[in-house]
Amino acid sequence: MPWGGAMALTREVAERLDLDAALAGRLSDDMAMGLAGWRAKLRLRPVRDLLVASPLAGRGAMAFGVRQYRHILTNSAGMWKVACVVVGVQALGWVWALGWGGWVAVAVGYGAAVGRALVRWRIIAGVVEPGQARAARRSLWWDVLAPFAVCWAHWGMQLVAAGSRRIRWGGFDYWVRGGKVVRMMKVE
Repeated sequence: MPWGGAMALTREVAERLDLDAALAGRLSDDMAMGLAGWRAKLRLRPVRDLLVASPLAGRGAMAFGVRQYRHILTNSAGMWKVACVVVGVQALGWVWALGWGGWVAVAVGYGAAVGRALVRWRIIAGVVEPGQARAARRSLWWDVLAPFAVCWAHWGMQLVAAGSRRIRWGGFDYWVRGGKVVRMMKVE
């Protein structure tokens, strides 16, 4: 999915996507435009030079994660369901492995976690701004040392997002229903 803070497209593509219709009442411009591009079978690609460097910090990570999953659910319930099922299976698999599966099940889980971290390591090298890559790679240690905690945290954020109807973002509170913004109020 594209990120609205670092997105570029030609006027021809914007007209082809019918952005007025794609963005009408939507909370997230990047998700709505990304889905419109996907439906139009356009190729989306990251352009590292367009990315804006931002600090990577753990503070507020849970609230940020819930907000991001709420954006996904608001714009594409199907995408959210797939992500929730995949992460939920992993989270419950870790409960089983750590509780009853024995050392072989735990070893398989850790092996998969190391494989996932190696793939993400390569993605970071190709997409993330070089100055931020070191900090992003440090976050991969969570995937290797405590993959069960990462799964449980993500699944928790996904489930909390499903129960929320309000997002605080950019100094405003947004209430959403059926994929559309139904109310908006400036935060005092």
